[in-house]
Amino acid sequence: MVYADREHFANLSYLTGYDPRFEESLLIMVPGRAPVLLVGNEGVSYAAVVPPEVEVVLYQSFSLVSQDRSASPRLGAVLASAGLGSDGGVRQVGVAGWKWFGPSEASDPTLWVDAPAFIVDVLRFMAEVLGISLKPEVLPLSNLAGYLPPFWLSPQLAMRRK
Repeated sequence: MVYADREHFANLSYLTGYDPRFEESLLIMVPGRAPVLLVGNEGVSYAAVVPPEVEVVLYQSFSLVSQDRSASPRLGAVLASAGLGSDGGVRQVGVAGWKWFGPSEASDPTLWVDAPAFIVDVLRFMAEVLGISLKPEVLPLSNLAGYLPPFWLSPQLAMRRK
């Protein structure tokens, strides 16, 4: 999973071409399935920039507070339909935010996840209810890591299927 917001968009933009200008976004990548991009109300039409193999799903909890946020299913249901869960879905999840934490910052930095608590809590509300084993680690990617060679001129290769 790749979380992004306005200030921390590089990983998501690199993988999909989508820049979450107004709201948060979450890219879910499960082996053997099409990637799923969750966007808020304002992001739906802007998500036309993503590759056709990426499924765009309206998740209104990423919308601004003053907008309608009542029509989307709960996050756990959205994640399960994207391929996470005990019914044949993946059982280990990695979360890529934008910050890496070292041992000088925490007694166990592998437990620190750089994504909003409401997302991480559902991933953890899934370990208990849906039977997913969440690995407590964060992929150490910076804002620039996705833009380094060899994919600088060919970002479409990052979403290549086998």
